[in-house]
Amino acid sequence: MRREILTGISTVEQAYSANNISAVLDVPFALLFLLVLWILSPTLALVVSFFIALVFAIGVLGQASATKRSTELTNESGKTSALLSTAIREGETVRVFNAGTFLRKTWLSQSGIIQAMRRQLNDNQSLVQSLTQTVNALMSVVVIVVAG
Repeated sequence: MRREILTGISTVEQAYSANNISAVLDVPFALLFLLVLWILSPTLALVVSFFIALVFAIGVLGQASATKRSTELTNESGKTSALLSTAIREGETVRVFNAGTFLRKTWLSQSGIIQAMRRQLNDNQSLVQSLTQTVNALMSVVVIVVAG
């Protein structure tokens, strides 16, 4: 229960991070930009709207994947925490049954799984960020070509 409370606090902190708050505050200005662009050139507004929708779709898909991977990582971290707390709490039992080697192997295996999952999560986030930057750069090129 305490672990869930602490995890919940971390989730709230991530939800209200500076990047997320900034993104929410940017939405009205993006809509205002599209309106002004529509007044100046409906064609350019449609091009920019397409790219905004594309970036939004990439973000939603990336977030869905990240949420799934984060849940899996949390579950694996819980297994590691359970292993650690049991080993600490039952130290005498570990010594009596000579289970230190078994626990060490299990710990190393579990640590490897968690590190691999963290790498996958980071790779996923990097891919989404790279795709977003690529689409933004491509949008700039297309806007210049269409406007010219």
